[in-house]
Amino acid sequence: MRIKMSVAVVVALLLVNPVITKADCGCGCENCTCSSVDENDIAANNAEEALYYIADQVETDIVRLTVDSADFAIALNAESEYTLLENTSTAYIDEYYGTPAEYVDGDSYKYVASKGHTLVALTLTTENLDRADIQSAIKGISVIYNDETYTGALYNLCHSDDGGKTWTASTSNGVPKAFEINYYYLDQGETKTERVYFDIAVEVESLTDSFILKIPVVNSSGEYEEFYYSINE
Repeated sequence: MRIKMSVAVVVALLLVNPVITKADCGCGCENCTCSSVDENDIAANNAEEALYYIADQVETDIVRLTVDSADFAIALNAESEYTLLENTSTAYIDEYYGTPAEYVDGDSYKYVASKGHTLVALTLTTENLDRADIQSAIKGISVIYNDETYTGALYNLCHSDDGGKTWTASTSNGVPKAFEINYYYLDQGETKTERVYFDIAVEVESLTDSFILKIPVVNSSGEYEEFYYSINE
């Protein structure tokens, strides 16, 4: 069952379950306090509507967002048949480019996490609801995993302008290559689907572990509203 809780509910929970000391909780840690409210629940409920799920649509007054997929991965598919577009630095690629790959020890991968790290692979659809271009629709995506928050530089793998029917990627020396996203730009009236990823400094116990995805989305005041997606629950 999906549960969405407001900030008021979280405050009420904290009043009923206050922070307790080491002597009360029995955790055995030194110089610490322990909360009887799960830290992930607190973080998730900072949003007006607490938790969303894959394929749920959220929006500010100028940007609509859908998280189409979200996965932990060790490696990403980069072997793709591609066709260069004439006089451009863009290529058509197949539908699997940039998706999580089954990692086989000893094989070579273009996009792979080093030991102690994990890739977070996302497919995001964004729509510009404004009357003008948007310079940075999304900023600072992060993951909450095992009560810790992780973030990293965001890279674009490929994108689609027709809902995933065809995919294109930027190229370097005629070969598809990911590039760092400094600004999540949207043209006036644009809707696009993009495969992106970032590297987090933790090796997850299982690639199917649950986590919370936090995505700040800009509004017309230039502020970023945070939306929280529950993944693998």
